[in-house]
Amino acid sequence: MDTLTYIQILAGLLASIFMMLVAVLAWIGSRVHSKLDNLYEVLDDKLGAMDAKLGGIERDLRKDLTGLDRRVTRVEASCRIDQ
Repeated sequence: MDTLTYIQILAGLLASIFMMLVAVLAWIGSRVHSKLDNLYEVLDDKLGAMDAKLGGIERDLRKDLTGLDRRVTRVEASCRIDQ
């Protein structure tokens, strides 16, 4: 076998190694993309639930503040406190 044959065999081996590397990287990229999609769905569900809970807390706080404001207004009116 002469050097031209060795160069052709070496080039073929290098090309096949490069193609295997590309295939492995594509497989890893596909897995990462899949995991990120799952993570996005989980976070979207959790944040939606958290938004609903925080909305309920906000409504309760606004109701309590309104009640406190009414009570303070009544106390001020009964004691005739002017600001």
